[in-house]
Amino acid sequence: DEALNGYCDRIHITVGADNSITVTDNGRGIPIDKHRQSRKNTLETIMTSLHSGGKFSTKSYQVSGGLHGVGISVVNALSEFMQVTSRRDGVIWQQNFARGKKKSKLEELGPTSERGTTV
Repeated sequence: DEALNGYCDRIHITVGADNSITVTDNGRGIPIDKHRQSRKNTLETIMTSLHSGGKFSTKSYQVSGGLHGVGISVVNALSEFMQVTSRRDGVIWQQNFARGKKKSKLEELGPTSERGTTV
């Protein structure tokens, strides 16, 4: 959705020797503020709840693709381990998940001049 709406022009996919997959983009990064419905941080909500992505808000995207808000939460549910890094508003944030569950608190890693998301 970030690319379709002009916020991202690079997506890099890496397959590791251990068959892990890393996807990095240069979009706006996943928001980390409190989600208005779940009361958890937005990154955690998107990763652990169905139908919680930006396409369900009239303010987020003019165009959207994907799997109707179930894509990343289902990938998380099926993953042994998932680390999400969001570079947004000058700060790097990171949170870990496994089998659809939160495994760490949202952690502020420090300042950055970059933006985007790595999963």
